[in-house]
Amino acid sequence: MIHSDSNCKENILYINKKIADGLCGNFRLPVRTINIALTNKCNLHCKICYLCSPDFENKTYNNETPFALSFEKYKNTFSKEWFQKHSINGKSHAITFVHGEPFLVPEIYNILAYTRTMLPRAYMSVVTNGTIPLSVLKKQQEKSNICSDSLAQILSLISFSFDGYKSSTFESIRTPAKYKNVYRNILEWVKEREQFAPNKNVFRFGVALSKRNINELPDIIKLAGKLGGFSGVYVQPLVNPKHVKELEEWMLENIKKEKGQRAIQKAYKLGEKYSLNVVIEDAILELFGIADPMEEIAEDDNKSARFCDGLWDGKLIIKTDGSLESLCCRFTGGRSAELMERYNIPLNIDAIDAYNSPEYWLLRKDFLEGKDDLLDSCIGCDHGKYAYKKFCRTTK
Repeated sequence: MIHSDSNCKENILYINKKIADGLCGNFRLPVRTINIALTNKCNLHCKICYLCSPDFENKTYNNETPFALSFEKYKNTFSKEWFQKHSINGKSHAITFVHGEPFLVPEIYNILAYTRTMLPRAYMSVVTNGTIPLSVLKKQQEKSNICSDSLAQILSLISFSFDGYKSSTFESIRTPAKYKNVYRNILEWVKEREQFAPNKNVFRFGVALSKRNINELPDIIKLAGKLGGFSGVYVQPLVNPKHVKELEEWMLENIKKEKGQRAIQKAYKLGEKYSLNVVIEDAILELFGIADPMEEIAEDDNKSARFCDGLWDGKLIIKTDGSLESLCCRFTGGRSAELMERYNIPLNIDAIDAYNSPEYWLLRKDFLEGKDDLLDSCIGCDHGKYAYKKFCRTTK
């Protein structure tokens, strides 16, 4: 792999051609992953979460008006015709249920069972904080007239946000969750999988890595291996867009390189031992000198956020009425709504059509050019840097 400024310019020219085609309606970006926002409610206000706060009266993301999608409304919005219309060459999208705590939705079992009947071969996943007992979901399953399958059979992946192996670490991050309750709930899921889907590795741990928990990463991976039914562990760095003082002290930049290297190398070895797919984001590997360092961005390239693929990658967050929820989950609070209004991105049409609307294409164009204050929308994650890296490298 070699660095190439000319390659970067060629790629920008290519992207500009796609933008021009998109503005004329001659090109549509494929949508590969649909993230459906079933609720904005969350029963936690984790210290590392920039969307929730103990001060929010509504106990919702950004203190929005609470909502939880009913099964009837879900069926009306996401009908069989809707899924067929938006399939890719006859293949289903990957469907992820996110936004808030999905298992708080009173009819979540029926929603998941119905989606599986509509998309028998689709990759379906849920991201959860693990605080809802499986017994709550089993009661919904018993009352369902759609099917009687276990959620371990219905879902392709259940990802537990799990940020500490020790209870003291876990509870200091995932407030006000109790470690022993979450661990007990996970054990119930493990038993469920052993009974109804023994040949499926349906679970994953998601870890936001920080100075607070990096020493426990190997233990988290070992736990996943010993529990069974886990496909892997996904590790991303802690981000602190609101510059909370306590979190600034937790940032990975405050760790000695050698200490970080030891924890990550041990994590990889344990992943191999237990046949787990341990995915650690490149930003972490580069910080500790395990991956090649990022090339410096030339001054005339403006901020790296220009190159972020967050507006291009085919991952959509869809609201309960089927319209577009936001532009990027990594935009600062309220910024997505502000930009959608500024660019007149249609909110009263199908989200996938809005994603390919001329208004959205104009936003992509202005973002790539770094116009106005657009780049200040980002929380400062590393996606732009890595997109830039792809722009500036070519394979020989």
